[in-house]
Amino acid sequence: MSTKPYSELPLSETPLSMEERVRWIGVLDPLLKYAGSPGDWGYGSKLGVMTQHLYRLRAEIMSQSEQQEETAS
Repeated sequence: MSTKPYSELPLSETPLSMEERVRWIGVLDPLLKYAGSPGDWGYGSKLGVMTQHLYRLRAEIMSQSEQQEETAS
């Protein structure tokens, strides 16, 4: 178990493959559609905080995807 704060943890121990990124986005998008805005649940609530983390996680997955595409070009 890591002693680092959540914000300092890597996305994964190895880079995600294109298939893994597509699958994660495919799962996160419907969940985020349901979750809506963190404020819908209350920013200080567990659901509000989870929603914020999920949006950041999705952005990080997309960022990794863009970085790998740039490297491949």
